[in-house]
Amino acid sequence: VTLTATSGTFSETAGGAAAASVAIASGETSKVVYYQNAAIGTVTITAAATGLTSATKDVVVNDTVSSVTASGSPVKAGGTVTVTAVGKAAGTATFSVGTIVAAKEMTESTTEAGTYTGEFTAVAVTHADGAYDVTVTIDTGSKVATGAIVVDNVAPALTAASADLSLIKNGQTLVVSATADTGSSVSVDASALDTTATAAVALAESATTAGSYSGSVAVSADNAADNGTYALSVTATDAAGNTSAVVSVSVELRNYASFDLAIPQGTSLIHLPLAVSSVNDVAT
Repeated sequence: VTLTATSGTFSETAGGAAAASVAIASGETSKVVYYQNAAIGTVTITAAATGLTSATKDVVVNDTVSSVTASGSPVKAGGTVTVTAVGKAAGTATFSVGTIVAAKEMTESTTEAGTYTGEFTAVAVTHADGAYDVTVTIDTGSKVATGAIVVDNVAPALTAASADLSLIKNGQTLVVSATADTGSSVSVDASALDTTATAAVALAESATTAGSYSGSVAVSADNAADNGTYALSVTATDAAGNTSAVVSVSVELRNYASFDLAIPQGTSLIHLPLAVSSVNDVAT
């Protein structure tokens, strides 16, 4: 009896010489053989002998790697991406990143058999900007995740920033607008203007105009900053963590004391020793 298959090879010992077919000697009813290197999918194995009707058996061959993912991409120099693969348990797993990292060892989970992880850390200059395929190999099988890791060391462009008010007082709100690369995280630091501001204010990207950002900045009524001109600092950060140069927006803070003035009846002239710098927030 001779065994053949539509793909793959046989061997009579583990890791032995590969053969396209294996013969079972006359008088024997069974034989242990090793089947390897088959194409992924359904393979038909045929047993044939002279004078007998051939018998066939379909065998489903699964890849040793079923999935490959990368978390933490895009990444800049110094950042780390975790590569995760799911496949054959108790195997030997490695991953490669394009041509810049080859056969780096992966570790199998102690709680999830067949789940492997490995880490890639981007190195300045050595790892150039670009998209890289990730190839995971578990024993003899492998799988490629195309463009799964992106190295990006270029800061996003922040081309303009402005505020709708140039003069403000405590308790008021102004709107800051900015133009930056779409998909960036744009924020404004108002801590110089408002002593109570402890965190930057995120600007939202327009749903209709890509790269256009805006957001409201409220100056607290409890702000203790003196009257004067202050800079709002606007920055843009991309998904890899690269941050643009700061664009400053100047805003003048002007607070004043309010009072009620009672003028006695019959008084036609009154002198107020005050320095008036504005009326209804309009500079004089």
